[in-house]
Amino acid sequence: MLKAISFVFKCTLFAVVVLVLGNWVKWDGHTASERVTRWIHQARSNRTVGEVAEKVGDQTRRWARGLTSDAKAGAQSRVPESQRDQSAASQAGPQRDGRIDP
Repeated sequence: MLKAISFVFKCTLFAVVVLVLGNWVKWDGHTASERVTRWIHQARSNRTVGEVAEKVGDQTRRWARGLTSDAKAGAQSRVPESQRDQSAASQAGPQRDGRIDP
């Protein structure tokens, strides 16, 4: 128990020291905290970062759609022809509106 208390105390002390030094140490006339804040703001407002994030999201969506369509095609090819008609008819009902009936 005493080790746990000392560990929490050391972590708290470390965090306080980092915060104090970040506001106290100056680098080219600006504190470390001001520099980090500026870097974060520049990264958020940078147009290329937003464009890259958008492209990655689009590529991920396309990959997921392709994966699900491949999985559906593979599952349908394994189901016998006589059961496909029955499963398609059962799926066309109340599941389309998003509700799942027990």
